[in-house]
Amino acid sequence: MKFSKVIRDAVHGYIPITEIEKALIDTPLMQRLRDVKQTGLTYLTYPTALHTRFDHSLGVMHVADKMISALLDRYDSQWKLSSEERDRVRELVRLASLLHDIGHGPFSHVSEPMFRESLERTKTLETGKGGHEYVSQQLIKERMSEQISDPSGKEYLGQNPEILDDVVSVLERKPAIDPKELAEAIVKIINSPIDADKQDYLYRDSYFAGPKYGFIVDADRIAQNLKILEGKLILDMKALSAAETLIISKFEMIRWIYRHHTVCLANELMYRIMLNTVEANILSWEDFTANGIIKKRLTDSYIVHEVSNSVENSEKAQIARGYLRALQNRQLLKPLWTNPDEKKSLIPAHREALVNRAVWEKKEDLEKQFADKIGLSSSDVVIHYSTLEAYIPPYEFPREEEICLQSEGGSPGKLSDLSAIVDTVMHNYNELRMFFLVYLPGSARGDTTEKRMDIAGKLIRAAESVQA
Repeated sequence: MKFSKVIRDAVHGYIPITEIEKALIDTPLMQRLRDVKQTGLTYLTYPTALHTRFDHSLGVMHVADKMISALLDRYDSQWKLSSEERDRVRELVRLASLLHDIGHGPFSHVSEPMFRESLERTKTLETGKGGHEYVSQQLIKERMSEQISDPSGKEYLGQNPEILDDVVSVLERKPAIDPKELAEAIVKIINSPIDADKQDYLYRDSYFAGPKYGFIVDADRIAQNLKILEGKLILDMKALSAAETLIISKFEMIRWIYRHHTVCLANELMYRIMLNTVEANILSWEDFTANGIIKKRLTDSYIVHEVSNSVENSEKAQIARGYLRALQNRQLLKPLWTNPDEKKSLIPAHREALVNRAVWEKKEDLEKQFADKIGLSSSDVVIHYSTLEAYIPPYEFPREEEICLQSEGGSPGKLSDLSAIVDTVMHNYNELRMFFLVYLPGSARGDTTEKRMDIAGKLIRAAESVQA
């Protein structure tokens, strides 16, 4: 491949890019990602977590290229690709990785429910499907070519008119590439338990947030030990420690960064800001679509500007502005508990199922009933719940296809069967999978255990009311 420029990245060092990659990077769609924070409102807890989807996209491209290059070398005698064919495969993987997050909305996964709801309302997709992945594919397929202004980029597209459609086919997980196992490997590089996306964001998010949990991810070791077996991307047993550290770092990042109680509250408030501004007609559901991204250049700054400068005076608008002021001044509600053990001490085991069901099924009603019982307005009480997919990248572990390893001449085995450490971590994931937190003003929460026990009792009674 012929590289024409290099970009200095804090995580990976120098990242070389080709002419077409430079042309795509310089489009308004890619540049928009400079104003979309990678980890939402995490910076309110970890002040230096200000990195963006833009630098993450560059990093994923770099890691993905390492992975596909290693596979092409390992299976060179089997696939027998020409030099031109190898370059073509590498470029396809690099472009798909570079553009995979082009459809992310403001504050990244915080706005994901807004895009899903918008797509459902417009009957674009079935309920529960869509989100930024679908929007990314729309933008690449329908709008990207018109965004390129660089002459060399236009020339490349003229000579390779199918390339953007090929990129979309990779993101849709059905690339038209031979041999079949190469096509399957490309899909897994983009989306799998050891994909380039995870390897970059774990290291990058850790680097910029400060805690060193993601620094143990060894992308080089993983790339050099990749194998393909029955359509799956697996690792040689020599990469056992690298696979272990990938899972451990992900677990620690979820527990201490993505799921930090202040981060969860801040992200919840920003989501409610967006929802209330739509209901107050400050923004529209159309804004949270591919067309909205193009027309409004939908970014973090855009949301803040529109809410701050709105003269709309409805109740929904006032709530949105109140939440925004709370975030801007970091005057935030306080959690009734901060971890599962504290929750267990406040809500008896025999009442937990009742409260959980009320949270999952009737959260809005529960908030109102609970606020009424403790003498607060409903906007002063926030119940946040999520699965691992809610405001952070779509983790599905351990339900996802598990990482497998294979020794020379041996049978492949699941990582959790090969590593006692990972087996323990997998069991601990269950507490992270679905959880909820309750927030209220510090003056209302109180500082004594007795006070919090009393408030938890009122939460239980509110749950009984909404479930009656």
